[in-house]
Amino acid sequence: MKTILYSSILVCIGLISLFTLYSCQRPDGSDDKPCVSTTENYYLTEAQKKILPYTGFDTINMVSSLGDTIHCIGTGKQSFKTYQFIPYSKPSCSNTGTEKYYEAYKIVFVDSIKNKTIEIVHYKWYKVTDFNSLYNEILISFKGYNFYIFDSGISNPNPPTYFGNIKLNDIDYSDVSKTNRNNHEDDSSSFSLINKTNGLLQIQLNPAEIWTIID
Repeated sequence: MKTILYSSILVCIGLISLFTLYSCQRPDGSDDKPCVSTTENYYLTEAQKKILPYTGFDTINMVSSLGDTIHCIGTGKQSFKTYQFIPYSKPSCSNTGTEKYYEAYKIVFVDSIKNKTIEIVHYKWYKVTDFNSLYNEILISFKGYNFYIFDSGISNPNPPTYFGNIKLNDIDYSDVSKTNRNNHEDDSSSFSLINKTNGLLQIQLNPAEIWTIID
């Protein structure tokens, strides 16, 4: 009888140890759940998808201060997802954690004759900070230069990136915002201009090379 009781105690201890080994602390601080990865999906809202006027098959025509012109035709709106993995905090969980997928899309505008492309990407991402926030960002790429702006800042008069109303090639544009380079650091020598109504208006690669929208 004692042997059976002793064996039962050993089995119970083994089960408890096994459960402890395969449990882990989750991001919410709990440690009573098994080490199984979870998946979370984050999507752009319909309003965010319409923050810019492009359908994907538009044409961006621009002239440079050096006298060159480009006619970049959109190749369609391509949807994709970015990925982030946040591991659980307990070492026994090994390679398990939360897999996060963020909706994004991009449009590549191509001038096949001049071999020039303008790429506009709209994506959602998660920044791990003390506040752990989600951000929605626009990225504009041209000739190896990247320009960034949060989509909530486009045509928004509150952020310091707001330019207001400007005239380009004798055409008035309203509610214009300025994008920045190098992870949102302000650079007065290299930037682009954008608004909700017209989209991309101007790209200043440097003070000597400025590309401006034309009809």
